[in-house]
Amino acid sequence: MEPDGRAWRIYLVAGLTFAAAHLLLPSNRPASSFAFLAIAVSGLVAMVVGVRRRARAEAWTLVLVGASLMVAGDVLWIWYDVVADVDPFPSLADALYLPGYPLIAMGLLRMLRGRDRGSERPGLIDATIIATGCGVLAWVFLIAPYARDTDLMLVERAVSSAYPLMGILLVAVVSRLGFTHGGLHASDILVGLSLIALLIADIYLGVIELTVGYEWHAVPEFLWLAMYVLLGAAALAPEPETVGSDDDPAVENVRLRGIRLPLLLLASLMAPGVLAWHAVQGRNIDLFVIAVGSALLFLLVVARILGLVHQVEAKAAEVALLAAADPLTGLPNRRRWDDEIERLLALATRAGGPVCVAMMDLDHFKRFNDAHGHYAGDLLLRDCAEAWYTQLRATDILARVGGDEFALALPNCPLDRAEAVLKRLRTATPRDETFSSGVALWNGEESARDLQVRADMALYTAKAEGRDRMVRAHEAATQSGDAIAR
Repeated sequence: MEPDGRAWRIYLVAGLTFAAAHLLLPSNRPASSFAFLAIAVSGLVAMVVGVRRRARAEAWTLVLVGASLMVAGDVLWIWYDVVADVDPFPSLADALYLPGYPLIAMGLLRMLRGRDRGSERPGLIDATIIATGCGVLAWVFLIAPYARDTDLMLVERAVSSAYPLMGILLVAVVSRLGFTHGGLHASDILVGLSLIALLIADIYLGVIELTVGYEWHAVPEFLWLAMYVLLGAAALAPEPETVGSDDDPAVENVRLRGIRLPLLLLASLMAPGVLAWHAVQGRNIDLFVIAVGSALLFLLVVARILGLVHQVEAKAAEVALLAAADPLTGLPNRRRWDDEIERLLALATRAGGPVCVAMMDLDHFKRFNDAHGHYAGDLLLRDCAEAWYTQLRATDILARVGGDEFALALPNCPLDRAEAVLKRLRTATPRDETFSSGVALWNGEESARDLQVRADMALYTAKAEGRDRMVRAHEAATQSGDAIAR
């Protein structure tokens, strides 16, 4: 059963409305706590309903388990606050909150796997660059103050530092989601917004705790609820189809455009920016963290550049291949043929061995086009190329050098064997069509152009004698190709 296209919208609007209305209740009353839990649980219920309809249910199950652990942490925290009237830190609630982050992250990364067809690696590198830059900031402003606070016990410092680290993980996942190639669907956007809401709430609360101490605030309260609602709406939203580039999947088809490049530049400058800020403020410099962050950013940027260079090289090779191939038949074109015949003759000069060249022309091709149309004519050319190619050796070269004209080079092939090959090709010609051909044996001295002129003159003789036949060229040219052309 397909998910209702309106259900997620209805739930999203209703859930966010109730989340905002919940803030009107007194924060120190049980009704506010129970309303918070009701809205959070509604997000879990929406996810349960949506997960059952998902193709990648295992990925969404990870997200559901992570969100469930967070809701369980909320239940335990409310019990501490409302029933036990205590404010322990760290507590068992933290032991439930913290595992929820990596579970949600792993689930979302599994959803994205295979969506990009060749751009996963650069997407991961870009996300890691941004997370590393943000990690340097997080250390200086959020983690280091806790890590260096000797008034806190070791477990308190560890738990206090763990939340900013989970925030860095969220930054990486959101960046990876935003860099998905091929565009984002409603489900992707809702998931991204849910993580952003959780990230802002944690940062907001972390800054408050460092400045004025912990106290209830409406902003993180609403954002936590919005996270649950957005995840539920994302699970209910229609599942996006597989996104992929039409390009070769072997090519990293990711371009640095839009907001992507400014984000990467900003992230790359965070480590030196923090260093400059320390110098201006006259504070102790976190040399180790900044050095490690700078080195990691440098290596990631180099890896990204190498990926782009590989992309450019692959595209250049693809363009070169297309420039040397006939777009209709896939055979070498005239330009490639000229290069290959020169190469074959140069090789034969060094290694010896006979080389034969044949020029082939379909008989009455214009008449065929007039009778059946140009599309049928194109199909005939394509079928002939495929049928003839299967009759040749791997070392032979068949090229399309004109409209209905083909050229054939047969290295290490004497003249009588070349004639046998052409007879075999005449038999393999599809649709009962015929062709005329002229074949010439290289005399060991003449140029590639003179050799082709002799084969071409033999082809004209075959056509003049009634077509559907093969004519052997004169064994030696008595005049240059220029003279023959004149």
